[in-house]
Amino acid sequence: MAKLIAAHPVVRGVRLTIQEPTLKVELDALWLRDHDESDKGKDPITGQRRTDTFSLPDDLEVRATEIQDEGGWLEVAWAEHLHTTRHSVGRILRAIAPDELDFPAPRLWERGHELAALPSVNWQAIQSPAGLQQLFEHMWVDGVCLVEGAQPSVQGTENFVRLVGYPRESIFGGMWTFGNTGEFSDSAYSSDALPLHTDGTYTFDPPGWQVFQCMEYDGTGGDSVLADGFAHVRALQAASLSRYQALCDISVIGEYHGDGVHLRASHPVVTEASSGRLRRVMFNNADRAPFRRSFDEVRRFYDAYRDLGHRFVAPGASKHCALRPGTILVVDNWRVLHGRTAFTGKRVMAGAYLNREDVESRWRHLTSS
Repeated sequence: MAKLIAAHPVVRGVRLTIQEPTLKVELDALWLRDHDESDKGKDPITGQRRTDTFSLPDDLEVRATEIQDEGGWLEVAWAEHLHTTRHSVGRILRAIAPDELDFPAPRLWERGHELAALPSVNWQAIQSPAGLQQLFEHMWVDGVCLVEGAQPSVQGTENFVRLVGYPRESIFGGMWTFGNTGEFSDSAYSSDALPLHTDGTYTFDPPGWQVFQCMEYDGTGGDSVLADGFAHVRALQAASLSRYQALCDISVIGEYHGDGVHLRASHPVVTEASSGRLRRVMFNNADRAPFRRSFDEVRRFYDAYRDLGHRFVAPGASKHCALRPGTILVVDNWRVLHGRTAFTGKRVMAGAYLNREDVESRWRHLTSS
Protein backbone atom coordinates (compact mmCIF):
# COMPACT_ATOMS: atom_id res chain seq x y z
CA MET A 1 0.00 0.00 0.00
CA ALA A 2 1.34 3.45 -0.93
CA LYS A 3 2.65 5.61 1.90
CA LEU A 4 4.57 8.83 2.39
CA ILE A 5 8.14 8.42 3.60
CA ALA A 6 9.36 12.03 3.23
CA ALA A 7 7.83 15.51 2.86
CA HIS A 8 9.78 18.77 2.67
CA PRO A 9 8.74 22.37 2.00
CA VAL A 10 10.21 23.93 -1.15
CA VAL A 11 9.96 27.44 -2.58
CA ARG A 12 6.54 27.04 -4.20
CA GLY A 13 5.09 24.01 -2.44
CA VAL A 14 6.09 20.60 -1.09
CA ARG A 15 8.40 17.83 -2.30
CA LEU A 16 7.14 14.32 -1.47
CA THR A 17 8.65 10.86 -1.60
CA ILE A 18 6.05 8.11 -1.88
CA GLN A 19 6.74 4.40 -1.52
CA GLU A 20 4.83 1.58 -3.31
CA PRO A 21 5.12 2.81 -5.97
CA THR A 22 8.35 4.69 -5.26
CA LEU A 23 8.27 8.15 -6.76
CA LYS A 24 9.20 11.73 -6.01
CA VAL A 25 6.76 14.51 -6.79
CA GLU A 26 6.51 18.24 -6.16
CA LEU A 27 3.09 19.74 -5.52
CA ASP A 28 2.41 23.45 -5.96
CA ALA A 29 1.27 25.40 -2.92
CA LEU A 30 -1.86 26.70 -4.66
CA TRP A 31 -2.78 23.16 -5.74
CA LEU A 32 -2.37 21.89 -2.19
CA ARG A 33 -4.58 24.59 -0.70
CA ASP A 34 -7.20 24.06 -3.40
CA HIS A 35 -7.30 20.30 -2.67
CA ASP A 36 -7.48 20.46 1.11
CA GLU A 37 -9.20 17.29 2.43
CA SER A 38 -9.80 18.54 5.95
CA ASP A 39 -13.37 19.41 6.90
CA LYS A 40 -12.51 23.04 6.16
CA GLY A 41 -11.67 22.26 2.55
CA LYS A 42 -13.92 19.31 1.70
CA ASP A 43 -17.44 18.42 2.81
CA PRO A 44 -17.07 15.14 4.75
CA ILE A 45 -20.49 13.90 3.59
CA THR A 46 -20.74 14.93 -0.07
CA GLY A 47 -17.01 15.07 -0.85
CA GLN A 48 -17.51 18.42 -2.58
CA ARG A 49 -14.99 21.25 -2.34
CA ARG A 50 -15.51 23.86 0.37
CA THR A 51 -12.33 25.80 -0.36
CA ASP A 52 -12.94 29.19 -1.96
CA THR A 53 -10.46 28.75 -4.78
CA PHE A 54 -10.91 32.31 -6.01
CA SER A 55 -9.88 33.97 -2.73
CA LEU A 56 -6.59 32.10 -2.29
CA PRO A 57 -3.56 34.44 -2.34
CA ASP A 58 -0.82 34.01 -4.93
CA ASP A 59 2.03 34.19 -2.41
CA LEU A 60 1.18 31.09 -0.35
CA GLU A 61 4.07 29.83 1.79
CA VAL A 62 4.44 26.41 3.42
CA ARG A 63 5.70 26.70 6.99
CA ALA A 64 6.00 23.00 7.90
CA THR A 65 4.89 19.48 6.91
CA GLU A 66 3.99 16.44 9.00
CA ILE A 67 3.44 12.85 7.87
CA GLN A 68 0.50 11.31 9.74
CA ASP A 69 -1.39 8.01 10.02
CA GLU A 70 1.64 5.80 9.24
CA GLY A 71 2.33 7.56 5.97
CA GLY A 72 -1.24 7.67 4.75
CA TRP A 73 -1.76 11.42 5.20
CA LEU A 74 0.16 14.66 4.89
CA GLU A 75 -0.57 17.71 7.03
CA VAL A 76 0.69 21.04 5.73
CA ALA A 77 1.03 24.11 7.98
CA TRP A 78 0.87 27.45 6.19
CA ALA A 79 2.58 30.70 7.11
CA GLU A 80 -0.54 32.85 7.13
CA HIS A 81 -2.99 32.62 10.06
CA LEU A 82 -1.54 29.26 11.23
CA HIS A 83 -3.73 27.58 8.62
CA THR A 84 -3.37 23.78 8.11
CA THR A 85 -4.56 21.46 5.35
CA ARG A 86 -4.67 17.64 5.06
CA HIS A 87 -3.99 15.44 2.04
CA SER A 88 -4.33 11.68 1.57
CA VAL A 89 -1.68 9.76 -0.34
CA GLY A 90 -4.39 7.96 -2.30
CA ARG A 91 -5.88 11.18 -3.61
CA ILE A 92 -2.46 12.60 -4.48
CA LEU A 93 -1.62 9.47 -6.49
CA ARG A 94 -5.02 9.55 -8.15
CA ALA A 95 -4.48 13.17 -9.17
CA ILE A 96 -1.09 12.64 -10.79
CA ALA A 97 -1.95 9.39 -12.61
CA PRO A 98 -3.70 9.43 -16.01
CA ASP A 99 -7.34 8.32 -15.85
CA GLU A 100 -6.73 5.38 -18.19
CA LEU A 101 -4.47 3.78 -15.58
CA ASP A 102 -7.69 2.97 -13.72
CA PHE A 103 -8.25 0.21 -16.28
CA PRO A 104 -6.26 -2.82 -17.48
CA ALA A 105 -4.14 -2.06 -20.53
CA PRO A 106 -5.58 -3.25 -23.86
CA ARG A 107 -4.14 -6.36 -25.47
CA LEU A 108 -4.17 -5.60 -29.17
CA TRP A 109 -5.13 -8.19 -31.80
CA GLU A 110 -4.30 -7.11 -35.31
CA ARG A 111 -5.21 -10.54 -36.74
CA GLY A 112 -8.32 -12.50 -35.84
CA HIS A 113 -6.33 -15.63 -34.93
CA GLU A 114 -4.48 -13.66 -32.23
CA LEU A 115 -7.77 -13.83 -30.32
CA ALA A 116 -7.94 -17.63 -30.45
CA ALA A 117 -11.45 -17.60 -29.00
CA LEU A 118 -13.57 -14.66 -27.95
CA PRO A 119 -13.32 -14.27 -24.16
CA SER A 120 -16.49 -15.38 -22.42
CA VAL A 121 -18.15 -15.54 -19.02
CA ASN A 122 -21.25 -17.34 -17.79
CA TRP A 123 -24.45 -15.49 -16.89
CA GLN A 124 -24.59 -17.08 -13.45
CA ALA A 125 -20.96 -16.23 -12.73
CA ILE A 126 -21.45 -12.49 -13.28
CA GLN A 127 -24.12 -12.34 -10.59
CA SER A 128 -21.21 -12.13 -8.13
CA PRO A 129 -18.81 -9.16 -7.88
CA ALA A 130 -15.85 -11.44 -8.70
CA GLY A 131 -17.51 -12.74 -11.85
CA LEU A 132 -18.59 -9.28 -12.90
CA GLN A 133 -15.05 -8.01 -12.42
CA GLN A 134 -13.78 -10.81 -14.69
CA LEU A 135 -16.25 -9.69 -17.37
CA PHE A 136 -15.00 -6.11 -17.13
CA GLU A 137 -11.39 -7.23 -17.34
CA HIS A 138 -12.13 -9.02 -20.63
CA MET A 139 -13.93 -5.91 -21.88
CA TRP A 140 -11.00 -3.61 -21.14
CA VAL A 141 -8.27 -5.99 -22.27
CA ASP A 142 -9.73 -7.39 -25.51
CA GLY A 143 -12.50 -4.89 -26.24
CA VAL A 144 -15.09 -7.68 -26.61
CA CYS A 145 -16.64 -10.38 -24.45
CA LEU A 146 -19.38 -13.01 -24.72
CA VAL A 147 -21.87 -13.76 -21.96
CA GLU A 148 -23.20 -17.32 -22.22
CA GLY A 149 -26.45 -18.61 -20.75
CA ALA A 150 -28.48 -15.38 -20.92
CA GLN A 151 -32.24 -15.32 -21.34
CA PRO A 152 -32.83 -14.88 -25.12
CA SER A 153 -35.22 -11.94 -24.93
CA VAL A 154 -35.23 -8.16 -24.73
CA GLN A 155 -35.74 -8.42 -20.97
CA GLY A 156 -32.88 -10.88 -20.62
CA THR A 157 -30.63 -8.52 -22.56
CA GLU A 158 -31.72 -5.57 -20.45
CA ASN A 159 -31.03 -7.54 -17.26
CA PHE A 160 -27.42 -7.78 -18.41
CA VAL A 161 -27.21 -4.14 -19.46
CA ARG A 162 -28.29 -3.01 -16.01
CA LEU A 163 -25.54 -5.10 -14.40
CA VAL A 164 -22.87 -3.03 -16.16
CA GLY A 165 -24.63 0.33 -16.62
CA TYR A 166 -28.00 1.29 -18.01
CA PRO A 167 -29.50 1.61 -21.51
CA ARG A 168 -28.69 4.81 -23.34
CA GLU A 169 -31.58 6.42 -25.19
CA SER A 170 -31.04 7.02 -28.90
CA ILE A 171 -33.12 7.43 -32.04
CA PHE A 172 -33.61 3.65 -31.89
CA GLY A 173 -34.91 3.75 -28.32
CA GLY A 174 -33.30 2.56 -25.09
CA MET A 175 -33.45 -1.20 -25.53
CA TRP A 176 -33.92 -1.97 -29.21
CA THR A 177 -34.63 -4.90 -31.50
CA PHE A 178 -33.72 -5.19 -35.15
CA GLY A 179 -33.95 -7.61 -38.04
CA ASN A 180 -34.46 -7.33 -41.77
CA THR A 181 -37.59 -5.20 -41.27
CA GLY A 182 -36.53 -1.92 -42.86
CA GLU A 183 -38.01 -0.17 -39.82
CA PHE A 184 -35.32 2.53 -39.69
CA SER A 185 -33.23 4.29 -42.35
CA ASP A 186 -30.24 2.18 -41.36
CA SER A 187 -28.68 -0.79 -43.13
CA ALA A 188 -28.69 -2.74 -39.85
CA TYR A 189 -32.44 -3.21 -40.48
CA SER A 190 -31.78 -5.25 -43.64
CA SER A 191 -30.33 -8.67 -44.43
CA ASP A 192 -27.36 -7.16 -46.29
CA ALA A 193 -23.77 -7.51 -45.18
CA LEU A 194 -22.61 -4.64 -42.97
CA PRO A 195 -19.01 -3.44 -43.42
CA LEU A 196 -16.91 -2.94 -40.31
CA HIS A 197 -17.75 0.29 -38.50
CA THR A 198 -18.29 1.99 -35.17
CA ASP A 199 -21.67 3.44 -34.22
CA GLY A 200 -22.76 6.96 -33.38
CA THR A 201 -20.26 8.95 -35.46
CA TYR A 202 -23.14 11.40 -35.98
CA THR A 203 -23.44 12.09 -32.22
CA PHE A 204 -21.30 14.45 -30.13
CA ASP A 205 -20.76 11.71 -27.53
CA PRO A 206 -20.60 8.37 -29.39
CA PRO A 207 -21.82 5.36 -27.38
CA GLY A 208 -19.06 3.84 -25.31
CA TRP A 209 -20.24 0.24 -25.45
CA GLN A 210 -22.76 -1.87 -27.35
CA VAL A 211 -24.61 -5.01 -26.35
CA PHE A 212 -26.09 -7.48 -28.85
CA GLN A 213 -28.06 -10.68 -28.42
CA CYS A 214 -29.61 -12.86 -31.11
CA MET A 215 -33.11 -13.76 -29.88
CA GLU A 216 -34.30 -15.69 -32.92
CA TYR A 217 -32.37 -17.34 -35.72
CA ASP A 218 -33.65 -19.50 -38.57
CA GLY A 219 -31.56 -19.03 -41.67
CA THR A 220 -28.03 -18.92 -43.00
CA GLY A 221 -25.23 -16.39 -42.54
CA GLY A 222 -25.43 -13.31 -40.33
CA ASP A 223 -22.14 -13.86 -38.51
CA SER A 224 -20.91 -10.94 -36.42
CA VAL A 225 -17.56 -9.62 -37.66
CA LEU A 226 -15.13 -7.83 -35.33
CA ALA A 227 -11.81 -5.99 -35.78
CA ASP A 228 -9.56 -4.30 -33.23
CA GLY A 229 -9.40 -0.65 -34.32
CA PHE A 230 -6.60 0.12 -31.86
CA ALA A 231 -4.38 -2.63 -33.27
CA HIS A 232 -4.81 -1.51 -36.87
CA VAL A 233 -4.29 2.15 -36.02
CA ARG A 234 -1.05 1.30 -34.19
CA ALA A 235 0.10 -0.74 -37.19
CA LEU A 236 -0.62 2.21 -39.49
CA GLN A 237 1.25 4.52 -37.11
CA ALA A 238 4.30 2.23 -37.23
CA ALA A 239 4.19 2.22 -41.03
CA SER A 240 3.51 5.94 -41.57
CA LEU A 241 3.56 8.52 -38.80
CA SER A 242 2.29 11.19 -41.21
CA ARG A 243 -0.80 9.14 -42.08
CA TYR A 244 -1.46 8.44 -38.42
CA GLN A 245 -1.21 12.15 -37.65
CA ALA A 246 -3.67 12.95 -40.44
CA LEU A 247 -6.26 10.68 -38.79
CA CYS A 248 -5.68 12.52 -35.49
CA ASP A 249 -5.80 16.00 -37.04
CA ILE A 250 -8.62 15.93 -39.59
CA SER A 251 -12.19 15.79 -38.31
CA VAL A 252 -14.76 13.76 -40.21
CA ILE A 253 -18.47 14.56 -40.25
CA GLY A 254 -20.88 11.73 -39.46
CA GLU A 255 -24.52 12.12 -40.46
CA TYR A 256 -27.87 10.36 -39.91
CA HIS A 257 -30.72 11.82 -41.94
CA GLY A 258 -34.10 10.10 -41.75
CA ASP A 259 -36.81 8.90 -39.40
CA GLY A 260 -37.62 12.48 -38.45
CA VAL A 261 -34.10 13.44 -37.38
CA HIS A 262 -31.01 15.00 -38.97
CA LEU A 263 -27.98 14.34 -36.80
CA ARG A 264 -24.48 15.63 -37.57
CA ALA A 265 -21.29 15.59 -35.54
CA SER A 266 -17.59 15.86 -36.26
CA HIS A 267 -14.75 13.73 -34.86
CA PRO A 268 -11.24 12.80 -35.93
CA VAL A 269 -10.92 9.12 -36.80
CA VAL A 270 -8.32 8.73 -34.03
CA THR A 271 -8.32 10.44 -30.64
CA GLU A 272 -5.40 10.18 -28.22
CA ALA A 273 -5.47 10.57 -24.45
CA SER A 274 -3.09 13.11 -22.90
CA SER A 275 -0.73 10.25 -22.01
CA GLY A 276 -0.42 9.19 -25.66
CA ARG A 277 -2.60 6.11 -25.25
CA LEU A 278 -5.33 5.64 -27.82
CA ARG A 279 -8.62 6.96 -26.49
CA ARG A 280 -11.04 6.36 -29.35
CA VAL A 281 -11.29 5.19 -32.96
CA MET A 282 -14.36 6.40 -34.89
CA PHE A 283 -14.80 4.80 -38.32
CA ASN A 284 -18.06 4.58 -40.26
CA ASN A 285 -17.71 4.99 -44.00
CA ALA A 286 -21.46 4.54 -44.60
CA ASP A 287 -22.39 7.47 -42.34
CA ARG A 288 -19.55 9.77 -43.44
CA ALA A 289 -20.87 13.09 -44.80
CA PRO A 290 -19.12 15.40 -47.30
CA PHE A 291 -16.71 17.87 -45.74
CA ARG A 292 -14.56 20.40 -47.50
CA ARG A 293 -10.82 20.78 -47.02
CA SER A 294 -7.92 22.20 -49.02
CA PHE A 295 -6.54 20.13 -51.89
CA ASP A 296 -3.54 19.11 -49.78
CA GLU A 297 -5.69 18.13 -46.78
CA VAL A 298 -8.09 16.15 -48.94
CA ARG A 299 -5.23 14.10 -50.37
CA ARG A 300 -3.69 13.71 -46.92
CA PHE A 301 -7.00 12.50 -45.50
CA TYR A 302 -7.78 9.98 -48.24
CA ASP A 303 -4.26 8.54 -48.21
CA ALA A 304 -4.55 7.82 -44.48
CA TYR A 305 -8.24 6.86 -44.39
CA ARG A 306 -8.01 4.39 -47.26
CA ASP A 307 -4.85 2.88 -45.80
CA LEU A 308 -6.70 2.20 -42.54
CA GLY A 309 -9.77 0.90 -44.38
CA HIS A 310 -7.66 -1.57 -46.35
CA ARG A 311 -6.13 -2.85 -43.12
CA PHE A 312 -9.56 -3.59 -41.63
CA VAL A 313 -10.62 -5.76 -44.58
CA ALA A 314 -7.29 -7.52 -45.20
CA PRO A 315 -7.51 -11.33 -45.09
CA GLY A 316 -7.41 -12.56 -41.51
CA ALA A 317 -7.75 -9.08 -40.00
CA SER A 318 -11.16 -9.72 -38.38
CA LYS A 319 -12.81 -12.24 -36.09
CA HIS A 320 -16.12 -13.93 -36.96
CA CYS A 321 -18.68 -14.99 -34.37
CA ALA A 322 -21.99 -16.79 -35.03
CA LEU A 323 -24.33 -15.41 -32.36
CA ARG A 324 -27.17 -17.69 -31.33
CA PRO A 325 -29.98 -17.24 -28.76
CA GLY A 326 -28.65 -17.13 -25.21
CA THR A 327 -25.29 -15.53 -26.04
CA ILE A 328 -24.70 -11.81 -25.51
CA LEU A 329 -21.90 -9.95 -27.28
CA VAL A 330 -20.40 -6.87 -25.61
CA VAL A 331 -18.35 -4.55 -27.85
CA ASP A 332 -16.18 -1.54 -26.99
CA ASN A 333 -17.55 0.97 -29.52
CA TRP A 334 -14.58 3.30 -28.96
CA ARG A 335 -12.13 0.59 -29.98
CA VAL A 336 -13.59 -2.43 -31.78
CA LEU A 337 -15.32 -2.18 -35.16
CA HIS A 338 -18.25 -4.51 -35.77
CA GLY A 339 -20.07 -5.68 -38.87
CA ARG A 340 -22.14 -8.57 -40.17
CA THR A 341 -22.15 -11.03 -43.04
CA ALA A 342 -25.28 -11.14 -45.22
CA PHE A 343 -27.99 -13.55 -44.17
CA THR A 344 -31.15 -15.25 -45.37
CA GLY A 345 -34.17 -16.23 -43.31
CA LYS A 346 -34.96 -14.84 -39.90
CA ARG A 347 -32.52 -13.19 -37.53
CA VAL A 348 -33.89 -11.01 -34.73
CA MET A 349 -31.50 -9.14 -32.47
CA ALA A 350 -31.85 -7.24 -29.20
CA GLY A 351 -29.39 -4.67 -28.03
CA ALA A 352 -28.54 -1.40 -26.37
CA TYR A 353 -25.95 1.35 -26.18
CA LEU A 354 -24.21 2.22 -22.91
CA ASN A 355 -22.55 5.49 -21.95
CA ARG A 356 -18.81 5.22 -21.50
CA GLU A 357 -18.78 7.01 -18.16
CA ASP A 358 -21.39 4.66 -16.65
CA VAL A 359 -19.40 1.54 -17.50
CA GLU A 360 -16.21 3.16 -16.18
CA SER A 361 -18.06 4.14 -13.01
CA ARG A 362 -19.22 0.55 -12.46
CA TRP A 363 -15.65 -0.70 -12.87
CA ARG A 364 -14.24 1.80 -10.40
CA HIS A 365 -16.92 0.88 -7.88
CA LEU A 366 -16.11 -2.83 -8.28
CA THR A 367 -12.37 -2.41 -7.94
CA SER A 368 -12.28 0.17 -5.16
CA SER A 369 -14.73 -1.45 -2.75
